[in-house]
Amino acid sequence: MIHLIQSITFPTWLKDEAIALGPLSIKWYGISYIVGLSLAYLYAKQTCNNRSVWIARKVPGRAEIVPNKAILEDYFFYALLGIIVGGRIGSMLLYSTSDFLSNPLEILEIWNGGMAFHGGLLGVGAAVLYLSRKYKISLGRIGDVAAIGAPLGIGTVRIANFINQEL
Repeated sequence: MIHLIQSITFPTWLKDEAIALGPLSIKWYGISYIVGLSLAYLYAKQTCNNRSVWIARKVPGRAEIVPNKAILEDYFFYALLGIIVGGRIGSMLLYSTSDFLSNPLEILEIWNGGMAFHGGLLGVGAAVLYLSRKYKISLGRIGDVAAIGAPLGIGTVRIANFINQEL
């Protein structure tokens, strides 16, 4: 079985670089993050506009806040920060601790690559906690927004992983 899988050649026309404009290089990862977050935002916005999904019936005295456009915009801004900062910190701490300790500013060099899902998950978790407190929304409610968009974002990044021959 392994021999059969190893005999499948990867398409040579797929590269990690989507577009090259002189010295500027646009990578599939960047495109996948933008597309994933955009899809997650649009789907969450559409779902939040459907109030019947969010308001429980027959629950007396329970006034839950349904995330509105302003909350969603804040959420996706902080989620993006959490993904990038958390993913970068996670990558540096998990996979190149010695490089990080010798040159901590290397963490800002995002063009050199290196993101860890674990760190991004913790970063988004921090965004969820922050927004829950800022808008006085239950942690479960703001977590629901994360659950709506996460599969779309993770899915698009996994496509970039495939293109980059990491899977």
